[in-house]
Amino acid sequence: MDLDQANEILKEGYPTYDTLGEFPLGEELQKLDLLAWTLTARPISLRIDEPGLPKKELGDKLKKEGRMLADERLGEIYRQHISHVMNCLNHLLGRNLGRILPDLTPADWAESPFVEYNAFLKGLGDYTIKFLRFVTLYHDVGKIVHRDRHPMLGQHLLQSLSDDHTRKFRRILTQSFTMMDQLVAHHDLFGVLCTGEASRPVLVDAFRLKDSDKTIDYLVTLNLADIYGALFGMTKNIMTTVLNDWLFVQGLIQKQRPIGGIIYKSNLEKQIIDQAQEQESSIERLRRLLVTVIYMLSNVSKGDKDALAGSVTNDFVLDAMKNRLGPELPVFCRDFALVCKLDYTLRFFVDLFSAWVKIEKEKQTSGGGRASDNVVSIADSDMRGIAAISVEILVRLVTNYRDLTQQREGGRRRIGIELLGLTRSQGISESVIGLLLSDRHTEGVNWVADEATAWYFI
Repeated sequence: MDLDQANEILKEGYPTYDTLGEFPLGEELQKLDLLAWTLTARPISLRIDEPGLPKKELGDKLKKEGRMLADERLGEIYRQHISHVMNCLNHLLGRNLGRILPDLTPADWAESPFVEYNAFLKGLGDYTIKFLRFVTLYHDVGKIVHRDRHPMLGQHLLQSLSDDHTRKFRRILTQSFTMMDQLVAHHDLFGVLCTGEASRPVLVDAFRLKDSDKTIDYLVTLNLADIYGALFGMTKNIMTTVLNDWLFVQGLIQKQRPIGGIIYKSNLEKQIIDQAQEQESSIERLRRLLVTVIYMLSNVSKGDKDALAGSVTNDFVLDAMKNRLGPELPVFCRDFALVCKLDYTLRFFVDLFSAWVKIEKEKQTSGGGRASDNVVSIADSDMRGIAAISVEILVRLVTNYRDLTQQREGGRRRIGIELLGLTRSQGISESVIGLLLSDRHTEGVNWVADEATAWYFI
């Protein structure tokens, strides 16, 4: 197989199970095609006819057959995810943006950031288009090893291939295998920025990559397709947020590019960190995190999601931060920016907010109503309490690990914090959330802090 042959297949969408076997790492791709995961990332091997079933029907089937526990919940079905990713990528590469956001008008597409992104897509060469299709097929290859941390696992997998497999990839991609390796490792870069799980200093890693400006262009395209595949759709707000982050990065690169074409990356890194430490940046990051959590709730109607998300304004977030931090707010913002990754925090916050929604519904259903019914509206619920708990968790995490952000020589260091320990056990998660939503919330925050782990970036 060469790149032209691969492209002829992929431009029609995600391949069939049999066709996947014709690609490099074909057996691994076929294994992925038949995988699904619970919300706690436990993999489940499916039969050939099962990945196309609706999620609820498949979940019920797996429980009935004893392949999933009664209290487990089905998360990602790989074939369904990757099919939407490939479809979105083909719409992007074909500049059929109306297929992704059909409600946008021609006037919307003529405004920033859409007009700049459309111009970028228009300038893509034939090889780049084929290359991006090929890379997208493999962007989740790390999930063969484990769903958690799969971008880095995917990079390690590609770097440790046998000589025979490496030759196959290099024959297809000529000189672009290194670029593929980079894209797989960082394919969630703009996604975690969009959700608030990351701060902009996470972009420092992208600046250090080979051909960083080109890589960032490719990453934003892959990220948009991946987000579409995760949500089975796209919103104007999400796409605008992602593309504005992309424009911000490319704007910095262009300002730093001298006539000789060399990018002074150390200066770029300083500017990124300085900007992220401003109060407005921390407010925007927390706003993104809370809004993303709201839209990921499964027990809230779309109308209520829109109402709740609309109430999470910058002023709302600032009030929540001021109420907790007072004069310490500037110090928190400086440290919060250097905690540039909050891995699995989103997953835990979704469970936390879901439990809060259940309580809010129970308040409104006195007597005969069922608290789980989506007909019970929580659009007017006061979010100040749950926002305060969210801020308290983040403040404790940052306080516990802020010393790691200071290098021995006096410089600044980026760190990451993860809450994987809370999300892998439903029992632990439910116990912690029960404390957080009671008058014993301090004990809950302590538990969250005890389960958290941290690392620092090089």
